Parts: sequence; structure tokens; C-alpha cells
Amino acid sequence: MIFFLYIVIFLFTVTMVLLWAMVTYSATMIVTNSKVTKPIRLYFNSLPFILTKVIYELITCKQCAGFWVGCLFSLFVFSPFDLIFDVNIIFGTLLDGLFAIVVVLSIDKILGVKWD
Repeated sequence: MIFFLYIVIFLFTVTMVLLWAMVTYSATMIVTNSKVTKPIRLYFNSLPFILTKVIYELITCKQCAGFWVGCLFSLFVFSPFDLIFDVNIIFGTLLDGLFAIVVVLSIDKILGVKWD
């Protein structure tokens, strides 16, 4: 009976991490490539201020956007590292952001997506 419980907990954990990875990748693609967010990206690119150029770079770079999407999802939705390793919130958030970068790079590599 205990063995069955361990299997259920393991499958639940794997499912939650894979779901988090898919949602993080999808949100990153929406921020960086979507037609919905294109006016926002163009608006930040058209302004002459340095801060808006930095924001433009952050929302067009898949690695940068992936990191911040992963951090935000970690804080407000679900943290895979907190579930698996029970780390503190700051360290877990940073690890989730880094994990999101790995997710974005891996899925793009699997799908054969060309980078700019």
C-alpha cells in the first residue's frame, strides 16, 4: 500500500512539473512572438528612452522573458523546486526562472525553432 502511495505522489509531481513547463513555454512564446503582444513590443521599441529599450529587449529575448515568466509563475502560481526540494521562496524562484530558460531552449531545440 505504501509503495502505491509513493508511485501516485511521484506521478503527481512529474505531471505538475511537466504542466508548469508547458505553461511557462507557452506564456514565453506569447510574450516574445505573439501577434497579440506585437503592438506592446513595437510601442516599447518606438519610445526614445533607455528604460523602454531595456524593456523591449527583455520582452523580445526568449531567454530573458522565459526567466521572468518562470519567476512570476513560481511566485504566483506554482513552484516546481518548492514542491520537489522544499527550498525557500527566493532561492526557489530563482531556480524556477533558470529552469524556465532550460525549458524554452529545450523545447525550441526539439521543435527546430530558429533563433534570431
